[in-house]
Amino acid sequence: MHILHCPSDVGGNPWGLSRAERALGLQSDMVVFNPQWFGYNNDINLNLNASPVLIKDFKRFRFYRSVLAKYDVFHFNFGRSILDYPFSGIFNYIDLPSLKRKGKKVIMTFQGCDARIKHYCRKNFEISACAECKVWYCNRVTDAMKERRLAKIRKFADNIFVLNPDLKHFLPDAEFLPYASVDLRQWHPAWTNSSYEADDRLTILHAPSNRSIKGTEHIIQACTKLEREGYPVHLALAENIPHAKMKAVYESADVFVDQLLVGWYGAAAVEAMSLGKPSICYLREGDVSWLPFKDSIPIINATCGTIYDVLLDLIKNRHCLKEIGLRSREYVEEVHDPVKIAMQLKHTYES
Repeated sequence: MHILHCPSDVGGNPWGLSRAERALGLQSDMVVFNPQWFGYNNDINLNLNASPVLIKDFKRFRFYRSVLAKYDVFHFNFGRSILDYPFSGIFNYIDLPSLKRKGKKVIMTFQGCDARIKHYCRKNFEISACAECKVWYCNRVTDAMKERRLAKIRKFADNIFVLNPDLKHFLPDAEFLPYASVDLRQWHPAWTNSSYEADDRLTILHAPSNRSIKGTEHIIQACTKLEREGYPVHLALAENIPHAKMKAVYESADVFVDQLLVGWYGAAAVEAMSLGKPSICYLREGDVSWLPFKDSIPIINATCGTIYDVLLDLIKNRHCLKEIGLRSREYVEEVHDPVKIAMQLKHTYES
């Protein structure tokens, strides 16, 4: 069985799955059209954006022809396929019908805003990143485009996965898949931080990729207020840092604050928890309630309105942080082990 993961490297999840599949003895490759500046790994980078438009399309079609005979499973991520032009209308997923005719297994993984419908979130969620999102191109036109694409992918994909539980609102038949981006052999906790036991300053780490979506300003306001009131706390903002350097940043922190609006944690929180760092995030109760492992999630729940009180409680009860960190590492080993997730996918590919 030969598996192709493409065409993007969002969050490092496709790479993590591909390496875990290789560990199981499968032939699995990760190809990106263009790398993100975060610097996640891949096997092949086509670097299409370095070419003019017509050359870019030629390279894309040439790549498609080259992989048809080589791979049995096409595992697409971030809601994109190889020959896919989202804003063109009729040219959405034009490669999927031919892949199915040739007997290929088509898997699609959605990771967030590739499926999230803005007007639905604003109407139905009391707390929503879509209500505060300042991305200019995310609007009613984009929502309509996504709805057309979701309808088409449901016709052609053998299996659809979502990495965020709230995406089940838009893809009710999809299967939830935990993040598989952290190689636990390379991420080990170090229980040496004395801030848990003494009155030393607590370092609160926040690493937003987009401030308006992550609730960053509310985190800044809460930490600024705590500092003014004399509490031993320091906010470290990690922005525009390549992924290869992030492990050291996590290791320097006592507590990690992920996102306060989406309703679920991201790959960054998985990385922090794998190092035994207590992590804070907003978990939307309705989206989490059906997860089989919901009772073991060690995330400290907070919203934009409660983040000050949550941080203050941690400062006053820092003796609890190490125990939360221990549970966080255990949780990642149980839920986010890439090899376990790859084993699940192997059964899906073979079914």
